[in-house]
Amino acid sequence: MIPLTLDEIEAVIQRFRDCQTVVPCLLQEVDDLVPFRDATLVFDRLVRAAGNEKEGSAEIALSRYRIWAETLRGVLLNVVEGGSSPADSRKALVYAVNSLSAFCELATQADRLVGLD
Repeated sequence: MIPLTLDEIEAVIQRFRDCQTVVPCLLQEVDDLVPFRDATLVFDRLVRAAGNEKEGSAEIALSRYRIWAETLRGVLLNVVEGGSSPADSRKALVYAVNSLSAFCELATQADRLVGLD
């Protein structure tokens, strides 16, 4: 669960609506971004987050989803900043898109299990 009010959530999201520039994450204090730019880690991190959520560890799951999202962000930043060859950039984008698709599929299946379809 996100322990923020709806107004606080909307305020955070509003900061990121600018599509002209990459908006830095205020809470990011990671000195070494390399582990967060490895596209091969996105699926493992999603599995950990969903697994923690399934086990009833909502507080831990939110943290794991943050790590997953930070990894996606790092992968995409690497592409935006031109840190990879065109072939590697395309592969990284496919990893990112497929990871988001996997998240959507997990959420859809979870919704169906609880009758929210």
